[in-house]
Amino acid sequence: MRLRFRRKLGLSFILLILFFLLAQSYLIYSFKKSFLLSSLLSFMILLPLGYLILRYLTEPIQAVTDLANRVASGRLDQGVPAESDDELGRLSKAINEMSLQLQNKIEEISREKEYLQTLLGGIMEGVLVVDARGRILMVNNALRQLLSLPPHVEDRTPLEIIRNAELERTLRQVLQDGENTTLELTLPSQEGKTFEVNVVGISPSPEGVVKEDEGRRGVIAVFHDITRLKELEKIRRDFVANVSHELRTPLTTIKGYAETLLEGALKEEVASQFVQVIKRHSDRLEKIVEDLLILSKIESKEFQLRM
Repeated sequence: MRLRFRRKLGLSFILLILFFLLAQSYLIYSFKKSFLLSSLLSFMILLPLGYLILRYLTEPIQAVTDLANRVASGRLDQGVPAESDDELGRLSKAINEMSLQLQNKIEEISREKEYLQTLLGGIMEGVLVVDARGRILMVNNALRQLLSLPPHVEDRTPLEIIRNAELERTLRQVLQDGENTTLELTLPSQEGKTFEVNVVGISPSPEGVVKEDEGRRGVIAVFHDITRLKELEKIRRDFVANVSHELRTPLTTIKGYAETLLEGALKEEVASQFVQVIKRHSDRLEKIVEDLLILSKIESKEFQLRM
């Protein structure tokens, strides 16, 4: 079974030789032609037959070659029917099967890629994926908008597009050590925006790890925009500082006058004035506390404005 094509080739060669010898013998003995002339005439007679046999033998080879070229060029949906049962027929079937499997695999990878792009597109945080060489593989739309990135950033280093040495150094460190880390970046080029960046290494697959890519296969950096949070923290710190200052003044006054009264000023004429000062500053403290309670109610969901 494995030698069918070889048998066809061998039989064709033998038949051509037999026809050549028969034609040569016929011309020599019947027409008394010379050996050289008989050989030349026999060769001329067998040329059309040899061409037909050669075409018959090479058509399957040409079909398989065309199929291999189409597969190599990416046209996987055009197969060749395997008519013969020889080696070429089995080769054609194998290439057709390989083409079908490649097409299914490419469609599966395309679906996964579209799903991944849809997933990353729906994430509000910016996502940056870097390969083992430190080159950008992909970024999602959120990161493009957050950092105002150019259209084409693939196969470039993060330092080229983000211009932050600390981020570049952290990505390289995670690629080498494989330890996940978090850093905080403030980018002056983005109007002073502050980002919390979680950098996670992509572990290599357990099978077939390439030697030059030992350690991490890549890095994923997730950018969280915490600019608003930082502003709120600053507002809270300023608020606490202002409230502390407002409370310290009446408390210091009340404490000073109360200590003076306790030290013997109750029997003096200024005692009533001291008490009035203490009362006035106590009222001030009460108003500050009421204002704080009103602010707390305003920030709660239960607050309703009464016109």
